[in-house]
Amino acid sequence: MSANLESLDALSVPLSPDLLESGVFALSSRLDFGLCIEDAGVQVIRTPRQAPQLQCTRRAIRSAGQISGILVATDQDSALGGRRQHDPSATQTPYTLEMTTYITGLRGVRALALMALVAVPWSVQADTGAEPTPVIDVHVHVYASDARWEYRVPNPANGQAMTATDETAHMEATLAEMERHNVVKAVVSNDYDVVLRWYETAPERIIGSYGFSDPEPPDVDFLRAEHEAGRLMSLGEVGLQYEGIAPNDPRMEPWYELAVELDIPLGIHVGLTKPGGIYDAFPEYRAALGNPLLLEEVLVRHPGLRVYVMHAGWPMLDQMVALMWAHPQVYVDISVINWAVPREAFHSYLKRLTEAGFGRRLLFGSDQMVWPEAIGMAIEGVESAEFLSEQEKRDIFYNNAARFLRLSEEEINRHHKR
Repeated sequence: MSANLESLDALSVPLSPDLLESGVFALSSRLDFGLCIEDAGVQVIRTPRQAPQLQCTRRAIRSAGQISGILVATDQDSALGGRRQHDPSATQTPYTLEMTTYITGLRGVRALALMALVAVPWSVQADTGAEPTPVIDVHVHVYASDARWEYRVPNPANGQAMTATDETAHMEATLAEMERHNVVKAVVSNDYDVVLRWYETAPERIIGSYGFSDPEPPDVDFLRAEHEAGRLMSLGEVGLQYEGIAPNDPRMEPWYELAVELDIPLGIHVGLTKPGGIYDAFPEYRAALGNPLLLEEVLVRHPGLRVYVMHAGWPMLDQMVALMWAHPQVYVDISVINWAVPREAFHSYLKRLTEAGFGRRLLFGSDQMVWPEAIGMAIEGVESAEFLSEQEKRDIFYNNAARFLRLSEEEINRHHKR
């Protein structure tokens, strides 16, 4: 039997235990391959995600890129494995229910399996040894207690009911979300005693950070000792704006000097709070203090400061672009705006920062507060940005933060299972 097919339409096939047990594996849109039939070669001719090569033989899978789409399984003697046929014009489709693949020169077809991806979280994977793209979240909060737990405040973006309502439950649920979405590193802050408990629980994953809002003089001896012990690797979130204090306030000078001395990042809140927050929870908050250009003289005085602007200064886009253009050492995180503001507004903001040439200085952050599911929501907010290339997404999710945080080559290799 032979076949020479020019085009086949994909069928939407739901994932099922029977399908997985048969040797056919389907993975979601940011993973490295789609299906494999035992003792069969697999050839990707066209996918929506520009995969340059994929070969699958006897369940040994190698991929030079990330794909989503439809794969064709053929007999091993079809001699298709390893042939490079890459369509650079392919469009991006984060979650696709129906696609088309183009197939040429199939011979000795024993099994032809077509599958469209289903809309599942991109970090879900089949038991094939493949790993999803690692993620670094530079903006996570931890608490000993919180009024939102007491009142069981639902998720403000989707109304999801709160389930984790104390420190232990919150830590367990958040770490589970990190595991689910392959968040390999997270910068955590707020109550420093709780930060240390998180660090003790998951030292390979947690990066301890010292957060504060009142710029009283730092206890430099304590902070130096914590850094020397390897527990304190960052300063922030620095929440001056909530206290009505500008980032260039002279009281902050000892903190900036300490960050430079220890050569650790400093993350500062610049931007939004909840709508109307000034009238209840944060009476000292002023939107005008969220102007990123208020950091400019700080940067001039402390050129060695490794600062990242939290929330990317949203919504003051022009000022953020001006600061990043003039000061190439400035990074930003895109936390909370990637899940709590309207999606179109976030994507418009993100696109402008990318178009301005700052794609390698954008850090993924969730601003996970008391809703652990915000991590997945924040990931989806970036994943759904169709204007981003796969490389740009990988940079945001991992590469930029790995460089900014100065992770070792050994640690980077471990995160990529190399």
